[in-house]
Amino acid sequence: TILLNNALDACYDSSDPNVDILISYDDSELVVRINDNGPGIDPSHLRSLFKPHSSSKPSGLGIGLYIAHHLAKHQFNGSLQYEPPAQGAGFTLRIPKP
Repeated sequence: TILLNNALDACYDSSDPNVDILISYDDSELVVRINDNGPGIDPSHLRSLFKPHSSSKPSGLGIGLYIAHHLAKHQFNGSLQYEPPAQGAGFTLRIPKP
């Protein structure tokens, strides 16, 4: 929900907002990709993207992506990566099959 809320926030001011959610599952993992067509993430923020208290939002607390990354890694033995589409921002969550 953190990734989806962030994507929706990013598209708020867009004249043609779009959020894509792609879900796939195979023998080894569940993959969830969330892409938006918002302004994207400034390259200067990429190094601290998953660190706590790091936000590019004026009113952001900077804990959403940190929590999502922490849960993916420590709760589900998975991963969360920033993989931007041609326009906007994109994240891929991978959770291995138990």
